[in-house]
Amino acid sequence: MINAMTTLSSNLAQEFESIRNQALQNAWPVYQIFGLKVTSDFPFGNRLPQGQGGMELVFTCRDTAPILINWDEIVPIYTSVYRTKNNKPVKYLYKQDDFFIIRYTDWVDFYILGEVIICHTLDKPLQDTHVINLLPNVLSFGLEMQGIPCLHAGAVVIDDYAVAFLAHSGHGKSSMTAAFLEAGYPLLTDDKLPIEQKDGDFFARPGYPLLRIYPAVAESLNVEYQDWDTVMPGFTKRVADLGREKRWKFCDSQKPLSCICILERLQADEQKPIVTISNMSPRDAVIELMRFNFNAQISSALGFSPARLDFFSRLVNAVPVKRVAYRTGLDNLPNIQRAILQDLQA
Repeated sequence: MINAMTTLSSNLAQEFESIRNQALQNAWPVYQIFGLKVTSDFPFGNRLPQGQGGMELVFTCRDTAPILINWDEIVPIYTSVYRTKNNKPVKYLYKQDDFFIIRYTDWVDFYILGEVIICHTLDKPLQDTHVINLLPNVLSFGLEMQGIPCLHAGAVVIDDYAVAFLAHSGHGKSSMTAAFLEAGYPLLTDDKLPIEQKDGDFFARPGYPLLRIYPAVAESLNVEYQDWDTVMPGFTKRVADLGREKRWKFCDSQKPLSCICILERLQADEQKPIVTISNMSPRDAVIELMRFNFNAQISSALGFSPARLDFFSRLVNAVPVKRVAYRTGLDNLPNIQRAILQDLQA
């Protein structure tokens, strides 16, 4: 077993080195995502901003797996609690020597070693969709390995500062982000927000110019969405491509983080105010940020939780974290957006 795994590691290392050489020799295009310069032969087009200078990461897709693996003989260090239709875990994480494999069951495998990522798509007709939707997850994992946590959050730019929106699924994170975009504020990232500390300050890194919103939200903002692609086949959520949707702007540079808003949707009750904004205590804020760490379970499996706790403890002492409790209803979005702006200005 040990000899087999050692051979596996050696063969994969050779494949990674071959891909790195191909990228250099063929001068693959450079893109930017999460503050990383990604060199790739994958046709991202204008869905990712163009990058300048040398490469920090090489990404490619292959029709076949770079090595043959008997998956029954290797043990994952992490298994997702979410299940597929066939009752299999949605995601696995494997580690052998210096490389990792992130496997999305029946969808795609990502092989990761240092600055090289190989994608093997199991569902070829959906390769483009899988890459666009899942590569950011893989990159956020890579940033975690570098000590840069990634929050499950959207963010916009207000007065040259980043303001983040965190919420559980269905509590309005994308809706709030879209409302600020419609008011003229640029998108910094949707769904995944890497935060980096430099010289005592905290900076939010940009994602990519795509925003996922539900048709009902687009309709409430009087935005035409019928030509937008769905996130995945069978899903109702649509993807707004800001490279084509000129009414909304995208910011491709990191910004200092000025505020984190944790959204809480309340049931409709005319006796309650439309929105209430309150400062969270550092203790409660740290607990919430640990819960909203995008790779929380993987970080725990890899033993990163103490470092994340320390990072978020420093963060909440430098950046205000606010709870935004608001009355449900898309017609309330403009009022909530204005209330947040007024609170920020105050």
